[in-house]
Amino acid sequence: MTVEFRQGRVLPGYQPVFCTREHVYLFRRNWLWRADHDLGERVRLARIPADRSILSLGPRIVERVFRTAIQSAALCGPGTLLLARRSRIWRVDLATGDVALDLAIPDGRGLLAFGRIVSAASGTEWLVFGEYFNNPDRAAVRLWRRRTERDARWEVAAVIPAGQINHVHALHQLGNGAVYVLTGDFDGAAGFWQVDDDITDPRPIRRGKQRFRACWWFEHGGSVVYGTDSQFEVNRLLSLQPGDGEDDDVQVIADLPGSCIYHGRTGAGLVFSTTVEPGASTGSFARDAVNRSVGPGITGDPAIFHYSDELTRVFSAPKDAWPPRLGQFGTFMFPAGAGPDDRFHAYGVAVKDYDGACLTFHRR
Repeated sequence: MTVEFRQGRVLPGYQPVFCTREHVYLFRRNWLWRADHDLGERVRLARIPADRSILSLGPRIVERVFRTAIQSAALCGPGTLLLARRSRIWRVDLATGDVALDLAIPDGRGLLAFGRIVSAASGTEWLVFGEYFNNPDRAAVRLWRRRTERDARWEVAAVIPAGQINHVHALHQLGNGAVYVLTGDFDGAAGFWQVDDDITDPRPIRRGKQRFRACWWFEHGGSVVYGTDSQFEVNRLLSLQPGDGEDDDVQVIADLPGSCIYHGRTGAGLVFSTTVEPGASTGSFARDAVNRSVGPGITGDPAIFHYSDELTRVFSAPKDAWPPRLGQFGTFMFPAGAGPDDRFHAYGVAVKDYDGACLTFHRR
């Protein structure tokens, strides 16, 4: 049966960053807020430091150019939320509003998404991420881990050696306990690696093709479902059996109008977005910054899809007029965590009429 959603309230200026069954946590101009899922009553909780606070006082395009949004969030023990912003991870006490620096990622690197891994060997619950940064020369990339206790410290769990990948998109644990690292972006750097459940001993299992360039996985019906993240080839929603296998065992579910970077959850289903992004760099910073052309793998507007047993297009909006490298790719982001089964939130980025706005969607 097709699951359909309708658009609800739109709240300009607020980024949804984390959901629980009771609340959605929002970010606006350096402040963290808590609201109900209908975005009615909002409570201001904590001020999140910025590298350059003055940037958050300017127009929205300044936030976009300098990428000052929250990239990912994760619960870290009861009542404590971690927020990744640029190269820093902040720890927020949701009861008191106290904020502390949890980690400054070395070398100015960042992350795309937190993961949560449970080790069968040690019984440890880890928060994890891999470094995400512009890395055309393929320098070594670190995998980080941290116990979920409030005052635990981050440590480097493993390093993917130089020459192998550009960066890490995500770490994902399957129901059987196996842990995979999704890497990008080009040639042999795009692929799937496997690590043990303490995030050590990385080894590649599928690599070297854009069909293995992914930012998220979703377990469904005994397989892994994912959207490809390529500006060079037509993007698709694919399914495969994880682990070592043949390149031709990947099954096509549907073609998609753009690359897939962000995803979220609603009940037992998946929501994800497609992206409008540019093609290959020319090597000239000035020329690339103002270029409005898109890659050959981008065939439509940024869109939101829902997938459970069927794929449904929920919403779309055109990319706005700002060049995608300078003013950000056109897409929709989703909060981490899991809210109620009958609704989800999204955040418009560089899309016409909805840039910088929190959107709500309700099951019909």
